[in-house]
Amino acid sequence: MSSTLRPALLSALLLAPLATSCSSTSDGRADRVDWLIRHGSYAEAVDVAAERVDAKPGDPVRQKEHRRATAAYLLDQARGATLRGEDELALEFLDEARAVAPDNIVVENWVEKISGQLAEDWLDRALDLEGQGELDAALEAFERALEHRPDDELAQLGAARILVIKNYRAGLGEEYYQEGVRRLRDAFLHQARQSFDYAGKYLVKKDRAKDRSEIVQRQLAEERAAMARRFEAEGLFDAARNEYRLVLLLDEDNESGIEGLERTTVEAEASQLLGEADMLVRRGRLDEAREAANEGAAITEQQVVAFESMLIDIVEREYRKIYDRAYDLETDFLYEEAAAVYGDLLEKAEYFEDAIARKETLEGYIKLADQLYAKAQAAETDQAKLDLLRQIDVFWPEYRDLQKLLRELDSAE
Repeated sequence: MSSTLRPALLSALLLAPLATSCSSTSDGRADRVDWLIRHGSYAEAVDVAAERVDAKPGDPVRQKEHRRATAAYLLDQARGATLRGEDELALEFLDEARAVAPDNIVVENWVEKISGQLAEDWLDRALDLEGQGELDAALEAFERALEHRPDDELAQLGAARILVIKNYRAGLGEEYYQEGVRRLRDAFLHQARQSFDYAGKYLVKKDRAKDRSEIVQRQLAEERAAMARRFEAEGLFDAARNEYRLVLLLDEDNESGIEGLERTTVEAEASQLLGEADMLVRRGRLDEAREAANEGAAITEQQVVAFESMLIDIVEREYRKIYDRAYDLETDFLYEEAAAVYGDLLEKAEYFEDAIARKETLEGYIKLADQLYAKAQAAETDQAKLDLLRQIDVFWPEYRDLQKLLRELDSAE
């Protein structure tokens, strides 16, 4: 902070509004509280005032005295935080002081002073970040500036400018960008608004000029809201969210902007989860993909069909993985294992491509091979045995010890 109130001045300002009421009900202990405040012993003043309230809880004068001492203590804490460069902490102390002494002008002056300084700091930081191309960080800084000074036009324009650039970079095109920039100029540097502001300063009918300026802002906010709804209808939830943020920069009480921002924030998050699920599916990480898809499906209202399709696709790919494993086993002549995996698949999916036919075919091969093998074992001649085993070799060359037996019979001939 560039300047601060001296402790003695701070104490005097706190005490001044209450001098009359205190003088009429003064006693030694009350004088002690005032003396402690004047001499900067704020913590002790709070303790003494608290003791007096405890001794006579219903006394409004003592309660007021305790609030005054507490406000003085909190203001002193805020002053110390400011001197250390901890303005955010100072504001926390001031918020507490405001709750204790809501009508205290000293507290309000300090809140305004520190909030203004923080707004300037965040605005400077935002402009630096924007110059470095750090748009997300710059947008956050502009918005922090607006938290401290909501009517700061530089911060409003900066935030709006970045939102348009972000949408442009997201692929919305040159036409959108040019129109967005033009409308921003209309929003914050509009000739009508300049005229109305000028009239507000120099003409008698200031209220009328102010009303017309606000009408321009609301009309422009509605235009951005229409653009946001169009993006939302097209499923461009990030872009729509940015437009709704623009709406609220123009008209912070705009109901469609408030509702739209809340709605598209959720949908943008869901859309991100949908994209994450799609990426995980492509990488074959189906369990993680299902987790992301279920998370998104639980929050979305406008992308239900997309999430249902994603979950169906994940299931289809899981079935495909089982089918492919069974097919690989089949190709390696591991018919029994392959038939079992096809069976697992069919328990999950009653019909999947030709899984039923393949399972039945393999089971037929297994049954036929067992029958032929048993007959070969019982055959009375080597030739009969060889003929039976060669039948198995046609459809299942890897059956049991088939190749060993064939070599032995062939060599015997």
